[in-house]
Amino acid sequence: MFKRIITTMLLCLCVFAQRAATQQVPVSVLLENVREPANYVAEFVKDTEIRPSYADELFKRAKRGIEAVNQALAAGVPGSRTVNITFEGEHYKKIEKPMTLAEIKMMCERIAALAGKAYYLGTADQAITNASVWPGYIADGTVEREEVQARTAVDSAKQCIAAIDEALANGVPDSTVIKAIDKKMSLAEGREMCVYVRDAAGKVVGKNQAAEDATYEPFRKLLSGDKLRLYNERLKSYKLYGAGGKVLRTPEDYRDSPLWCTTGVDRDGIVPVWSVDCWHFKGMVMVGSVTTRTGEGDEAPSSAFR
Repeated sequence: MFKRIITTMLLCLCVFAQRAATQQVPVSVLLENVREPANYVAEFVKDTEIRPSYADELFKRAKRGIEAVNQALAAGVPGSRTVNITFEGEHYKKIEKPMTLAEIKMMCERIAALAGKAYYLGTADQAITNASVWPGYIADGTVEREEVQARTAVDSAKQCIAAIDEALANGVPDSTVIKAIDKKMSLAEGREMCVYVRDAAGKVVGKNQAAEDATYEPFRKLLSGDKLRLYNERLKSYKLYGAGGKVLRTPEDYRDSPLWCTTGVDRDGIVPVWSVDCWHFKGMVMVGSVTTRTGEGDEAPSSAFR
C-alpha cells in the first residue's frame, strides 16, 4: 500500500513537472502576436500591386502573420476566434473590423503572394543590374587578364541566376521587363546574360586554376603527411626557408628539409620588426608546434631560422 502511494505521488510530480515545462502561451499573447502583423498587412488589402519600396517589409510581416496564426491554432485556439484588425476606410479613416483567425491567415497569404512577387522581382532586378557590367569586361579582356575580376564575375553571375530562379518560382513571369542600368531586358534575357557571364568567366577561372595546379603538382608528388597538408592549406603560396635562412626552391628541397620557415617585416611601428615562423619535421611528420621569433630590423638574421 505504501509503495502504491509513493508511486502515485511520483506520477503526480512527473505530470506537474511536464505541465510546468510545457506551459502554454496565454491566448491573449497569441492573439496579440497575430494582431500586430495583421494590422500592417491590412493597410494593403486594397492594393493590386505592391511598390518595391514596401515589398520587403510587407512580405516579412505577412509571413509573420501566417506563422502567428499557425501558432495560435496549434495551441488549440479555434480558427473561428476573432481579432479586431484595423483597416483604412474612406478618407484614410481608420476602422476596426473583427476577423477570424482563418480569415486573417487567408488575408496574409494573399498579400504575401502579392508582395512576394514584388520582393523577388526587386531582388532579381538588382542582381541583373549588378551582373550587367560583366559582359563589357569580358569583351575588353579585363576578366581574362585579372583573376580576381574573373572570380567576382562568376560569383555575381551565380547570385543573379539564383535570384531570377527564385523570382520565377514565386510566380514572376520570365517575360517581366526590368531596367539594368541603361538597358531594358526581360528576366529570361537577364538569365541568359548571367549564364553567359558565369560560363565565360568560369573558363578563365578554370584555366588559371589548372595553371596554378600545374605549378604546385611537382611539390605535391613528393610530399605527404603533415608536409603535404601544410603545403596545401597554407604554405604553397609562401616563400619558404630552411636552416640558416637558406631558400627552399625545388620540390626536393621541400621534401628533404626538416625545417620550413616563413618570414615578414612589420613596418607600422616606429621601427621595423621582423618575425620568423618555423615548422619542424621528422620526415613528413610535424614535430612540436610552430615557433615564432621576432626582433627589430628590416631583415631577420640567419640565426632566427632554426
